[in-house]
Amino acid sequence: MKSIEASGKTVEEAIEKALQTLGAKKEDVEVEIIQQPKWGGLIGQAKVRVTVKETVGDKAKGLLREIMGAMGIKGEIAVREREEQIEIEVATQGEGALLIGREGNTLLAIQTLLSAIINKGQEKHRKVKLDINDYMRRKEEKLRETALRAAREVRLTREAKVLGPLSASERRIIHSTLKDDPYVYTYSEGEEPN
Repeated sequence: MKSIEASGKTVEEAIEKALQTLGAKKEDVEVEIIQQPKWGGLIGQAKVRVTVKETVGDKAKGLLREIMGAMGIKGEIAVREREEQIEIEVATQGEGALLIGREGNTLLAIQTLLSAIINKGQEKHRKVKLDINDYMRRKEEKLRETALRAAREVRLTREAKVLGPLSASERRIIHSTLKDDPYVYTYSEGEEPN
């Protein structure tokens, strides 16, 4: 976390100087008063320590960096915070397969872990979406292509098409891809994990 000390004739002036230096807003920082001026600012100066609060995205990035460090993996982490969701993209140099795991299982486990940790004790739950070396983006594209190909086949043959077992997030992609197609409809059968 970024922290800075600043001085001024008054506490408010010292805080304002620190905010300008940090380029932050008052609601995004924590203020610690180190020294009060004496006699209403006539003698001495006010001194404060202003620390930028850690955002949920910062917390997620730090946790992911620790996980990657423990696995001996280096890479760049980009975090985009949205109102409902935290999007995390990781770019590694050839070591991504270890983070992704078989069929993306390790990636999904890390995503679940990050979500549980950053949402613990929070009033508002935010979804975490993790992508490593564009694995999830490519997987979503393949699922959309599969959905469109199945829809074409259904239109031509007028027979139902059954796709194999899919996770809840994969089914959601299929349903949303075909939701506006007037000639086909989608539904899920079975119960988890089938």
